[in-house]
Amino acid sequence: MSSRAKRYAAKLDAEVIGSRYDALKEGMIKKHTAATDKLVDIENQVKALCVGESVILLPYYMIYAKELSKREAIAEREITYYKWAARGVDFFKLFKIAKEMFAVRPELRTVCRINNIVLNLPFYEGAGTVAHDVSGFGNNGTSPSLKWEKGNIGNAIMILPGDQPVAIAANTSLEISNQITLMCWILMPMTAPLTAGIIVKNPLSPAVDYALIVIDDGSGNMMPAFYFNDNLGNSHATVALQDLRDEKWHHIAATYDQSTLRLYIDGEEVSSSFDPGLTIQTSSSPLWLGKWYSFVVEGLLDELTIWNRALSASEILEIYNITK
Repeated sequence: MSSRAKRYAAKLDAEVIGSRYDALKEGMIKKHTAATDKLVDIENQVKALCVGESVILLPYYMIYAKELSKREAIAEREITYYKWAARGVDFFKLFKIAKEMFAVRPELRTVCRINNIVLNLPFYEGAGTVAHDVSGFGNNGTSPSLKWEKGNIGNAIMILPGDQPVAIAANTSLEISNQITLMCWILMPMTAPLTAGIIVKNPLSPAVDYALIVIDDGSGNMMPAFYFNDNLGNSHATVALQDLRDEKWHHIAATYDQSTLRLYIDGEEVSSSFDPGLTIQTSSSPLWLGKWYSFVVEGLLDELTIWNRALSASEILEIYNITK
């Protein structure tokens, strides 16, 4: 047999093929193990960081760090560094962890799960028709008319009258029956309609599951409102008379802790309604951003988050202060 024939025969030899398969399999196992170990290491770093810093702020630090990593303005980074340093936060440690966290999927799973976050849309994409959820639950928002603008942090989505809502498919993680927190930053122009949906679960029903909206008080005044229906079909709400149509960013949050509905604007409680022991209605319906029935919000939305627990007033104020 010629030397060339022997080489081909060796390639077809079962033992050679078997050893190559084993080597490939071993390599794949090592790669998977390394990736798993890396994620565990990152999770441990985040958990260790929680010892010295408020857990509720970690997702925002992560998102900030990711946004800053894409910017060339050294001055902007330095301003943020000193701002965080004044709070006793190690920016460089957070930046390192954030960089690693975003390099290993899922991106913010650990810090979001620690915080009971079920939807976290930082709108970091800046283009396309999908806003990716980084909570780990896969609650991505989609819209064929999605528009992007500069946000309060990084990017934001812009919704105009006539646009399709940002739709999030039904998911059991969003079927929240006990405690809840809804939160986002919003900027509305003077021309914005008085009645519109911001975050609405079960948006095509008069009996929504839960909603953060603005409504007309009947006299041409805007009222931000948080309301939900209970499992017996009764509606519960708290509203505030505060016009948000001033072309400025406002932080808005709503909570129910099985005792009281509360509404916060720019870190301060502006209205409440004592309504204890309720079970929030649940349904296998989608969640819409920016629209309720035909009522479309006009403006920008950023840093939109839903928790399956009620944040305290101090936690909401912390988030407002670090993201304003």
